[in-house]
Order: sequence, then structure tokens, then C-alpha cells
Amino acid sequence: MATIEEILEVERLEENIFRGIATETMLPRTFGGQVAGQALVAAVRTVEPRFMCHSLHGYFIRPGHPAKPIVYLVDRIRDGRSFVTRRVSAVQDGQAIFTMSASFQVEDEGIEHQDEMPVVPPPDMLPFASDSETRKSRGSPRSGPTGTSGWSDTARSTAGAVRPRSSRRGSDPARRCPTTPSSTSAPSPT
Repeated sequence: MATIEEILEVERLEENIFRGIATETMLPRTFGGQVAGQALVAAVRTVEPRFMCHSLHGYFIRPGHPAKPIVYLVDRIRDGRSFVTRRVSAVQDGQAIFTMSASFQVEDEGIEHQDEMPVVPPPDMLPFASDSETRKSRGSPRSGPTGTSGWSDTARSTAGAVRPRSSRRGSDPARRCPTTPSSTSAPSPT
């Protein structure tokens, strides 16, 4: 049986044309991961080593025959300074069985624009949705000119007032899912 390295190895036939080996299998069709992996290796062989694949989209079009080799046609869509794009078609018997679009990028420091996670209570300390009416009647904090509730202000203001779930009404499964005939049957006609 072939190793993963042997299966993913592709033979260069021309500058942008490669051939993947057929591997012994008991499957009636070529394994999709093999086709996608060989297509990616073919694309990688057409870019400089400083580029890393950061995005890949693949589409399986037809089943492949596992006893036949697959030819990979690489289309050099774009060669830029920071980004490179390749489109690969996997072909058997003159028909495409798989297509892939892959984008490669030079590793680079970029702009950081993610906010820090606010301090919030753990999930088991959050109030139930059924308790929202009680909170509204107590007068929860508001933010913004329209009077909408600010999620971070609400989370901070309710953190100390919330009890653990185990002591909450509704934590008993029998109370949440009534199974008595009187609670599940339809009302009788009058």
C-alpha cells in the first residue's frame, strides 16, 4: 500500500501539467481527498516557495476511476508580489472530474482590528430568557440615544444578580417537559 507522500506526489509532464498516480483501492471511485490533495500539490509546484496557500475552494464534478491516473491542468490566473492565484482542473478520459481555485499569500504582518473580548459572566451564570420581563421591570441599564439596551452593560449589571442554573426554576427536566396526560392532551370541547 502506498504512503500518503507517495499518493500526493505528482509527476510534472509540462510546465503547468501534472499527473497523479492511481492507487490500489477497494473503492468504486477515486477518493476525493486524494484528488483535492494532488490538485493542491500541482498548484503549489507552480508558485515560489515563499507563498503559502491561505484559501482553497474545490468542486467535485464527476466520479474518478481509481485505476486510472489523473491529469492536473494548472492555470496561472495571477502572479502578484503578495498574492498568487491558481485554478486547477483534474481530468480523466478528457473530462474534468474536479476543479479547484487556490490563493497563495506571502506571510506578512497585517493590521490588527479585533476588539478585546469584554469581561462577561460564564454561561451557567446567565439569566434565562424567561427572566427578561423581571429584569425589565427592575429597570435594566440603557445605552445610546435610542434607548436600546447595550449588551455589554447588561451583562456587567446582571452578573452579580444571577444565581447558578442548578438553583433556577426550570432546571428540573420533569418541570420543563411535562408528560402527565392532563398537560399534554388537547382541551375537551365544551
